[in-house]
Amino acid sequence: VFIVSLALSCVDAPEAPTPASHPFARHALRKADRHWIAGHVEERVLAGNYVYLRLREPSGTESWLVSLRATTSTAPDVRAFVVGRAAHFHSRQLERDFSPLLFAAVRGVAN
Repeated sequence: VFIVSLALSCVDAPEAPTPASHPFARHALRKADRHWIAGHVEERVLAGNYVYLRLREPSGTESWLVSLRATTSTAPDVRAFVVGRAAHFHSRQLERDFSPLLFAAVRGVAN
């Protein structure tokens, strides 16, 4: 909820100042471009307050997502509401590059 609220506030009010250093604000998608994806978590990488997930969709497409660790489901199958996208993102904490990286709110899916 926090991630979605942050992204919504940053995108829907462009005249409002946003912290340029916050990746969710910097890479926020327009409201019309936000979307849901679902799939199986193939890999989880913890990085402080964030968690990076390698998600495999039913079609076989794989994507890297990042979400707030405290609100991200630990379920093996998830749905993610994508609120941002970076064509290229470097995690200083992980010293790792992601191309692309999706910013999302992640929820578990009951099987």
